[in-house]
Amino acid sequence: MTEEFPTFSDDPVRDRARRELLVKLSSNTKNTVVAELARELLTGRVTARQVAMSQVYADALDRGVDDFSAWYGGLSEGEKDDEALRGEQAARNLAQESTSRDPVAVDRRRQDGEDDVEDFSDRSWIRGR
Repeated sequence: MTEEFPTFSDDPVRDRARRELLVKLSSNTKNTVVAELARELLTGRVTARQVAMSQVYADALDRGVDDFSAWYGGLSEGEKDDEALRGEQAARNLAQESTSRDPVAVDRRRQDGEDDVEDFSDRSWIRGR
């Protein structure tokens, strides 16, 4: 029996990276709200768009963005370049480890009750892509 999981990207490498991050976040014992959010996304009970449009997880997400901004803002340009290289290397490693498979077709039709908002689900957040 094959379990169905939500797809987070048409690109299998990006999908895998996002899934691995969510799995890691789902076991977060220091921030149970973020862990719950990750589990909800992994099970497909909510979509990233629904999370972004909702106030349910806004405080947890805002805190995370603020923490990241403070950390990143405190880096020198050289450290920022080093971090970018680390991220690019991690993406390359995932691509090399990835098993080849056909891209998954994604249904981009709006669900009942969804607002007319821009869909960023296929946007690459990796620098230079």
